[in-house]
Amino acid sequence: MSIEAFTLLIKLLDDNKISYSPNDFKIDEYGKLYLDKVDIYLNLSHSGQYVIAAISDAPIGVDVEHIDADKNVKEIIKYVLDIEETKEFNQSKDQIGFFYF
Repeated sequence: MSIEAFTLLIKLLDDNKISYSPNDFKIDEYGKLYLDKVDIYLNLSHSGQYVIAAISDAPIGVDVEHIDADKNVKEIIKYVLDIEETKEFNQSKDQIGFFYF
């Protein structure tokens, strides 16, 4: 977790008048941050110079990714795409665009 993402999260909580104490922040078995004893869901993501934070009264997920045209996405797709998506990726004329969008 980046300090910038955590700072943004604190601002969101404070702006929405959500009470918490420093001891309420916990990390679950998957490495996801949550607030113990507070009825709020949160999610953070950071990549490169980008940061996003979200809070909600229902489970929420956010993701941000710095686009790196030099990244070898062919090595990554075997871990993140299913069989159909991999087939579409391989047929795409813009594999970088397909991967990120």
